[in-house]
Amino acid sequence: MGDFNARIGTTDSYAINLINNIDLTFRSTRKRCDKIINDEGNKLINFCNDNNMVILNGNHGSDITGFFTYTSNNGSSAIDLALASYEMCELIKDF
Repeated sequence: MGDFNARIGTTDSYAINLINNIDLTFRSTRKRCDKIINDEGNKLINFCNDNNMVILNGNHGSDITGFFTYTSNNGSSAIDLALASYEMCELIKDF
């Protein structure tokens, strides 16, 4: 899909509310280590909202804390995000 370098901090897409009503394997509140949001993150959240997409990082499966996906001498961030459509979420067993 692309490399947005999006940092979404504590923000989540609206579709997660729909999933939480039907799928108990998704967490009601997305966990995250990266607390920073940037302009690219806002754009990605808007894209998710417009297309009923869910952010898997910190919401589902093995990623229980929303781990950092990038670390350097300048710090750490979670910019490598996995997205799924609302309809596909029931097929995801682990992430």
